[in-house]
Amino acid sequence: MDIIKETIKNLQKRHFCAYYAKDSDEAKEQVLKLISPEKSVGIGGSMTIGGMGLYEALKERGNVVWSHWLGEETFTKAQFEGERTADVYLCSSNAVMKRGALVNTDGLGNRAAYLFHGPETVVVVCGKNKIVDGGYEEAISRVKNVA
Repeated sequence: MDIIKETIKNLQKRHFCAYYAKDSDEAKEQVLKLISPEKSVGIGGSMTIGGMGLYEALKERGNVVWSHWLGEETFTKAQFEGERTADVYLCSSNAVMKRGALVNTDGLGNRAAYLFHGPETVVVVCGKNKIVDGGYEEAISRVKNVA
């Protein structure tokens, strides 16, 4: 837990609004509180978010949700445009450095692009498994060998 507390503290120093959740159910609840039902949501490809059932929960409560990971038939330019122009972008990160930095690579470039030049609000959901204690080399190693 100490590495988690330290990571959250360091993210907050860098002006992230960082939260702790004890498990994925609590994290899902927190994400749903952060995103109001009238907001449109773009979801980047993420095993973390998929495993939490956030797409289904957001759709069920009435959010307009865009995600290109719904299957071949929806892997379209319109899906990517919907993700980019949504009110909120929901994604994960490949690695989170304990010192408070996110490290991402991207096959299509959408996650990295939308983190910096997409929706006004971005919610990044990460499990403790993504935290690395070392520097960029350890983070890139996690990206290449684990993520």
